[in-house]
Amino acid sequence: MNLATEDISIHDEILTLTNQRALVWKRKSTLVVSDLHIGKTAHFRKAGIAIPSAILNKDLERLKFLIEFFEIQSTVIVGDLFHAGKNKDIEVFQDWMQQFISVNFELIKGNHDRLSNAFYHSLGIKIFPDYKDVLPF
Repeated sequence: MNLATEDISIHDEILTLTNQRALVWKRKSTLVVSDLHIGKTAHFRKAGIAIPSAILNKDLERLKFLIEFFEIQSTVIVGDLFHAGKNKDIEVFQDWMQQFISVNFELIKGNHDRLSNAFYHSLGIKIFPDYKDVLPF
């Protein structure tokens, strides 16, 4: 995977921007991503729109690479983890998560995150309905 990074400073914290659509807060070992839309490919295929399932696999490979490369302890999804209701892609994601039982996953819910809080909790994902206060931001 081709990784390019650039460090920026905000409120005396160093944040690493990546070309892989992610931000890393090294001091907190935290990865920040958004708009994963897990389930989108299965949702569109069910509606008869041909979208290859390889898109999901590529996204999960990218996420795995980032978690391992930066030695991430916490991943914050800033909206739209899932795209629609439960489908095969979400089952793939559930299986994928098993390799990261030591990583804390948090979700700030987006407009596509319509599954029940109980479902997110069953995956070990902590939910924030609208926002999450994080000092010093």
